[in-house]
Amino acid sequence: METIFFSPPAATDPESWASWAITYYDCCYDSKEMVRLHALIHEVWGAQPHEAIYTIEQNLSQHLRRMGIEHRYKDALSTQAGTFVEAPSPPKMEEVQIYCDTLQLHSGAIRLVKDLNDNQFFIHIDDAVLPESTHATILKRIQKQMPPGIRIKPLNLNRQNLESFAVVSSLYNLQLQCSPGMPTVEPWASFAKTTQTMQSIFKSGAPSLTMDTSKLSLHTQVHKTAEGEVPEHYVVGPVLYPDVEDTHGHIYSREEVVKACHWFAEHSEKTFAINHILQGGTPCQPGDVVLLQNYTMPMTVQLNGETIPEDTWMLGAGIRNPQIWEEFQSGKIQAWSIGADVLATPIA
Repeated sequence: METIFFSPPAATDPESWASWAITYYDCCYDSKEMVRLHALIHEVWGAQPHEAIYTIEQNLSQHLRRMGIEHRYKDALSTQAGTFVEAPSPPKMEEVQIYCDTLQLHSGAIRLVKDLNDNQFFIHIDDAVLPESTHATILKRIQKQMPPGIRIKPLNLNRQNLESFAVVSSLYNLQLQCSPGMPTVEPWASFAKTTQTMQSIFKSGAPSLTMDTSKLSLHTQVHKTAEGEVPEHYVVGPVLYPDVEDTHGHIYSREEVVKACHWFAEHSEKTFAINHILQGGTPCQPGDVVLLQNYTMPMTVQLNGETIPEDTWMLGAGIRNPQIWEEFQSGKIQAWSIGADVLATPIA
């Protein structure tokens, strides 16, 4: 859950500012929000502190240090509030990742175009910024936002009168959403351009419910409550197989499968989507699909007539949305599919 970063009062009123900061601190749900608040406190009060700010500064600094985030500010506020640390421990990868926030880039990569001579609207996407493979999905998502009667087309210069004119407007900025991965140790040579090129394979960033050849096991249990009998729909199945080529032609080692499963359990937001977002999918609403189990198989077993090898990443979820449950039962949704940033090495 993301906290709404509402605006603080003017810095001319320290008591009101401190009251606002304490209220916001009580609403913080994760370390990134706390780091953001801490940075704002030192930006506003670091050079000219006020005693009204000391308590929130002390509480926030202590809380962050318990989370493994050192106090690194060496300004007047740190000194007077008693939070100054002479020699903080060296920063770790995880700490630096927390400080990386979403970046909003002003860009003309996606532009809305209208022909001056008629009422046709087009989308122009800069190939140098966004690869052509993403254009159809972007156009589809934009069209979904339009009311009936407005159609957005892809711009095709071969069909346009290049001697005429068009009305053009930037439509979207680019947002870089911070999505830190688990740190790994790699040789410096991996960053150099060699014959064994490293490729970055981008997917949606959230687990998806999608079509695949894997088999899911569907269960329904009836629980008796004060309100009566309540059915609990449960789905369990493989997410990644070790050392087996998946439907995208990728192979994951046993070590990577176990690492991915553990990273998901520790760091992910446990959210789901129907098909991958970048391929036109839609995110599930909170409570529609609830994570109940996440583990790797301790041994090779048979599930629904399918062999599940040892170290296969398995995931079980409760399906609370009746429409989604119907899609599982009908076979429209047949598998889990991860969304991730993967650093891959071509085999051939």
